[in-house]
Amino acid sequence: SPHSGWTDKGIRYRSPHWLISPGLLAAMSLLMSAPRVVAVKASYLQKRDSLIGAVDSHELLSADSTHGLLPSSLSRDSTLPQLTYVDESRCIGCRYCAEIARSTFRMEAEFGAARVFQQSGDTADVIAEAIDCCPVDCIHAVSFNELEVLERHRRGMLAGGGMAAAQGAGKLAARAEGRDTANWRSPLRDGVSRDRSRLDEPPSSAGKE
Repeated sequence: SPHSGWTDKGIRYRSPHWLISPGLLAAMSLLMSAPRVVAVKASYLQKRDSLIGAVDSHELLSADSTHGLLPSSLSRDSTLPQLTYVDESRCIGCRYCAEIARSTFRMEAEFGAARVFQQSGDTADVIAEAIDCCPVDCIHAVSFNELEVLERHRRGMLAGGGMAAAQGAGKLAARAEGRDTANWRSPLRDGVSRDRSRLDEPPSSAGKE
């Protein structure tokens, strides 16, 4: 399988569905630069696996950035639309994206919709292929600042029952009537940070535990 064992795209970590991206591998190679930094990053990497899927992808990416492990394929400009977000209210659960880019997408268990659990977990061409295969075009390019707003809104919908309504009878009725579900960009209308530095490289003292 192109997604198992040693591949030209990375190395499979001893954990379900996580393929270390080339950018992250390059960042990890810098661990030998300074003993104290090595210890801090090694400690973070030991617990990083438990964060995948347990926290939103913008939180994981922020933690990676704080520990100097931002994938080299990403710019540190947090206003660039270089990240990926799934409009779960439109997702039909076809699984194509999760089968193609297994280290970026996962099918969430509650409603069977696709979700990005790790940004840039696969190479850019693999992620692009996964997006192109979506039959309902519900996968979108967003900036880090937009991703934070969207994922926090999703968390609120999950906690308040809004997601159940969006994924349930309302979704089925909208399809039957040929209507679209709510615009996925609606949560962004209340404002998005214009700060470009949210993913800035941390100073040498960053990452202390």
